[in-house]
Amino acid sequence: MSEKLVDIEEELSQEISEESENSEESENSECQQITYGPPLLISIIADEDTCVGYLLGGIGQVDEDEHPNYFLVDKNTKSADIEDAFYNFVHRNDIGIILITKEASEMIHHTFHSYKEEMPIVIQIPNKNGPYEVNINHILETAQMSERNYIHKNNDHHDNHD
Repeated sequence: MSEKLVDIEEELSQEISEESENSEESENSECQQITYGPPLLISIIADEDTCVGYLLGGIGQVDEDEHPNYFLVDKNTKSADIEDAFYNFVHRNDIGIILITKEASEMIHHTFHSYKEEMPIVIQIPNKNGPYEVNINHILETAQMSERNYIHKNNDHHDNHD
């Protein structure tokens, strides 16, 4: 039994050393490596019930300045307040995705549709009240823009290393 364990340990150490040699070789090749930064948060701009659902799912966070990553919208919420929340989320470095209900996005229609940045990603979601009409054109435009930005960045990165 102990001989099998020794054999397995030797095989594992050989595999690990081979993998590290291969990774050193690949670092020197022209393959690009993807590096990841710190994990990013999901923020939400929505009615209370929708926010609570997502918060129960675990997305609720408060940053070091005690700013939450959610904004509650009700019938008395002014569009300027929604816009402020949207701009705050867009400019936070710790947020990667902004979820916003269709109703809230319609209240800041111009701001929502003029947002063209790659990060954070903005996704329109339904609220508790009903079906969600998918605007496939908006989704396709966002995906194509992200793809173009990704290709452009990679080409710039590749050109800088030549």
